[in-house]
Amino acid sequence: MISKLYYFIKYLCFNKKELKSEPNRENIILNEISDIKSFSIPSSYFCKALSELMNAKVISYNITLDLFRARYKYILNIINPFSSYYIYKSFSDKILYLFLYSNKYKKIFKNLNSKEDLLNLKYKNIEIGDLIYDDYLTRYKLPTIDIKSKKFTQYIKLVEQFILLWENYLLKNKVKAVVTSHSVYLMGLINRLAIIHNIPSYLVTPAITYRLNKKQFIRWSDQEKYPKQFKKLTLKQKYKLIKLSTKNLNNRLSGKKDFRYKMSNNIEPVFKKNTKINKIKYTNQKNKNILIASHCLSDAPHVYGRTLFTDFYDWLNYLGKVSQEKKFTNYTWYIKPHPAFYKKEYNFYDQIIKKYKNFKLLEKHTTHNSIINDLKINYVLTVFGSIAHEYPLLNIPVINAGNNPHSGYDFSINPKSIYEYKKYLNNLDKISLKINKKKVYEFYGMHHLIDLPFFNDLKIYFNSPQDHQDFNIYVKFIRSINSKINKKKIDTYRDFINDKSKRRLIHI
Repeated sequence: MISKLYYFIKYLCFNKKELKSEPNRENIILNEISDIKSFSIPSSYFCKALSELMNAKVISYNITLDLFRARYKYILNIINPFSSYYIYKSFSDKILYLFLYSNKYKKIFKNLNSKEDLLNLKYKNIEIGDLIYDDYLTRYKLPTIDIKSKKFTQYIKLVEQFILLWENYLLKNKVKAVVTSHSVYLMGLINRLAIIHNIPSYLVTPAITYRLNKKQFIRWSDQEKYPKQFKKLTLKQKYKLIKLSTKNLNNRLSGKKDFRYKMSNNIEPVFKKNTKINKIKYTNQKNKNILIASHCLSDAPHVYGRTLFTDFYDWLNYLGKVSQEKKFTNYTWYIKPHPAFYKKEYNFYDQIIKKYKNFKLLEKHTTHNSIINDLKINYVLTVFGSIAHEYPLLNIPVINAGNNPHSGYDFSINPKSIYEYKKYLNNLDKISLKINKKKVYEFYGMHHLIDLPFFNDLKIYFNSPQDHQDFNIYVKFIRSINSKINKKKIDTYRDFINDKSKRRLIHI
């Protein structure tokens, strides 16, 4: 404990000496406070580079809709010497807590009569409905929205208040840039308010660095361009990326943790170790089997942009109605909930299998080896799951349901409308995919492996999300940092900020 305290104090002192901006500047860099411990370190370096370029001081802020909770959290942070307050204060000029007050409420959204109205919602010509939709679902752990409910009505009033409060701050202060940890939920709303007013907006975490703008205001807004971006790489870079992707995907299919699963909360490998997946031999069987690879119902259904359905709930109900059609009486529909789904979602799945008799619910930890070998799955349906690049490697067709990471490739199917989606469902037997496995590896590399991780040159690695919350990150950082690496990191961020043609900070 004494050793940790010693290194933590050294970390705070390091920030104040090396990374803190001049306090007497009028220009402001707004930087989001994250409770994930590892996020503060790259955030401090990015803000240092911004403050030098923009002659600005750094103000770190908290995101909240709950006045009581915000004040309670503020008090706890002040009395806890190891809290995020003191971490961010060590490199920020000020910590900002903007509280909501009901007497400042002003109605700005009208005619919200349906979920579609909410998704189509814009504020000053930029889309924000997806953020409000996803924030509401995850905040209350709900699978869908009752737009007329008292709970949602009260919530939207708080959001209106939130928007007016933050927009007023952006307009009345000389904010030159905004740095956040996510481009979804309310965190992303700060980004979009900044973008509306032509304030540079960035997304910075230990794993990724992005520039956001009016055309690309979410992180995953150019996934369909992966093939073109891959072509621009050198032969050496392409070879290295494919080799690394192949290794990762081979690990996943053999039951080991690959890059993605190391970064996913509460997810054990979904392929079983030392269990062979049988070669597919059953495409002509009479009774067909469909796997519905479901999602965390309350977790950001619009993280990749708009889908064919308003949310996962509507998607599952649509498939439930399709399963009852006469054409599909010889089909068995298996639902596999996402392995990290919330416990409250058990009730929803219980209701849906009672409602749609052709649906059969699998346990969330059922391995894909068992699904393929024992259930003999013929087709897979998902909205944007990773199964859309896993099962093609096993020659099983996958149909997505809207914007998804795989949309630039043809190893899975990407309908552009519900009409086209239904057409594929009605003609499942006619689906014939010639899958180029190299394209699967290309996708995996472009999606997961080309970003420049902040901690790599410090030889600090993360094998699970819990590692990002470990207090030892500060100990490891202070033991690893030196003047050369310190300068290199600031220079790398400075070069990225200056080069406005770059949207994503990459390396391979």
